[in-house]
Amino acid sequence: MADPSPSPTIPASIERIVTELDPLMISIGLAIAASAPSLAGEAGAVAAISYDVARKKWLWAALSAISMLPAIGYLPAFLKVGLLVFILNRRLRSLVALAPDIHGSPEALRFVRSTLEKYYHKLPNVRLVRPIRKQLQIIMDLDDFGQVRAEPSPGS
Repeated sequence: MADPSPSPTIPASIERIVTELDPLMISIGLAIAASAPSLAGEAGAVAAISYDVARKKWLWAALSAISMLPAIGYLPAFLKVGLLVFILNRRLRSLVALAPDIHGSPEALRFVRSTLEKYYHKLPNVRLVRPIRKQLQIIMDLDDFGQVRAEPSPGS
């Protein structure tokens, strides 16, 4: 999870978007689990429903519940995954637009990297997720090999 009390020098818009990414990524993972066939998918759907209800995300909980229906359940499961990935892409594009501000503030860059690195390194380098990986590289100021371009200095 992201640090709940980032430095006051981090712009509020960056802080808000980044702190919203953790729950979004958890929802995507659970939605993917819910789309699995058989008992694994049912267990994933139950976990997704529990998570969504706890966060009062009623539409997402309903899609997970409907995904438990035999045969037709795959449609709402994949719809939920698609919608969540769409929302993720929008949030990442917002951060890409704020990348110069992020790179200009060592505190903001550390905060963003501490949250996003765990997802970047777990994403496979396959065509389906390359656009997401590329956005994360831009936001975290990484090169094409996933290496840090510039480490923020502690004193600046």
